[in-house]
Amino acid sequence: MSLNLKNQKIPVEFLANLPEGLKVVNRKNISYVVVEDIRCPHDHSLLSEEVKLHGEAAITMRIRGGGSEGLVYLDPFWGLHAKLFDFMFKEADAKPLVHAFCPICDMSLMVPRQCPYPECQTKDYIEFILPDGKNKIFSCGQWGCPEHDMMVTNIPATITKMMTSIQYPELHSHGEAIGF
Repeated sequence: MSLNLKNQKIPVEFLANLPEGLKVVNRKNISYVVVEDIRCPHDHSLLSEEVKLHGEAAITMRIRGGGSEGLVYLDPFWGLHAKLFDFMFKEADAKPLVHAFCPICDMSLMVPRQCPYPECQTKDYIEFILPDGKNKIFSCGQWGCPEHDMMVTNIPATITKMMTSIQYPELHSHGEAIGF
């Protein structure tokens, strides 16, 4: 089975203004944007050097939801959705609304924001702050919702919207494409 990477190119305008905290890596002749520095509101790093996904430090947060609490390690590759957990959800609701916190200071990462995804419509997002404090990455707080976004001050919203559309739904099951 081959990968369908159609329409997955990183916009040139984004690459020319790559925000601090993001980098581009090339694996098997494919370019990926990777989070290399992301923070909580108290400026603690949310990257784990102990847990790596595809050879890069995983984004770490503590979550509460679905009757459970624990750490989640998120894929730092933009458009990939691999996750590791140190717990299992307890409630029957397989897709709970989660509340995310910094694993160091327990500061909430939640912000009020309406999810535009038709099947979701939650009003709670997880906010990740890039090192300059102005640029941010957002992810819907409804577990399983694919909605995510970024706000980059020096890049037009049309370009960041193009970045939001980058998804590699099959890539996590085809590790050879990113170097495994």
